[in-house]
Amino acid sequence: MLGYVVAHWRGQLSLGKSYWLNGVLIGAVLGLCVGLLSLTPPVMGNPTLALAMNMVVIVYTAWALVGVWRSAGETLRKGKLSVPPEPRFLPYLARVMVGVGLAQSIWTLGPVTHDLVQVILLRQSDIGTQYSIQMTETSDIALVGYINPSSVDAVLEHFKQPDRRFLIISSAGGMLTDAFRLADLVREREIMVVTEGACASSCLLVLAASPRGAVIPGTQLLFHNPQPAVTILDADAKAVIANDLNQYYERFLTYGASADFISRMKAQSETPLGLREAAGANIIKLVWDEGEESFLPVDEYCRQHECP
Repeated sequence: MLGYVVAHWRGQLSLGKSYWLNGVLIGAVLGLCVGLLSLTPPVMGNPTLALAMNMVVIVYTAWALVGVWRSAGETLRKGKLSVPPEPRFLPYLARVMVGVGLAQSIWTLGPVTHDLVQVILLRQSDIGTQYSIQMTETSDIALVGYINPSSVDAVLEHFKQPDRRFLIISSAGGMLTDAFRLADLVREREIMVVTEGACASSCLLVLAASPRGAVIPGTQLLFHNPQPAVTILDADAKAVIANDLNQYYERFLTYGASADFISRMKAQSETPLGLREAAGANIIKLVWDEGEESFLPVDEYCRQHECP
């Protein structure tokens, strides 16, 4: 097997075998396998595994193209065409196809590789690593830090127990796809979400998803128009990001915000929200009242206190 791989790399195989078997047939089978595997949840959720698969394709492509190029050169140099004799233009045509294949590989594999590296680096940055999960005395859970794959996985694991209905969150936001997962859980399970300290960007989305979204007075609520955290080159990846951005606003509309509110929020990169405005957009429904030691509807709280 190794001898065959080396022979192809050195151009020692016939041009027909190098091109049709090693280049076309094996390439088609590998492409099909990689394409199917890339659609499975383990790969879709693991950019490192996806990058490893992409590198396999890159290595194979280099091996196939170099072997065909060298085999064409050997065919021209020695004049050893297959039997029956092939037209003399075939080695030149094979090299033209190598050039086309190289250009296509750079065009397709280059952006995908770049984007996967960017995603891996993002997950290793603060936004992908800085968070803490804290358990309260009543077995409720508090998420402090960024909304990312690991933090959301931890919260979802906690809420596998059906009797848990309370989430405390303090977050500057995070990754939209993970915020969608968390918002879906909150919506489906009717989890009460309470924010304290700060809640911005995708954190507001999770808060709005709750039928009993509540805030501790003094918490900073910040509506932020999300932007990609990394530069993306692949066209398909750009389309996914554009869809996520649209879904971000659509979800606020689904959760009760008005179209006018969304239009005003889109006009600025970030907008601090007061209690009344957040309640008007159905992002919060309750406010903690220290004197009453209970959560009050926003209108009732604001009748008793000065609300921003």
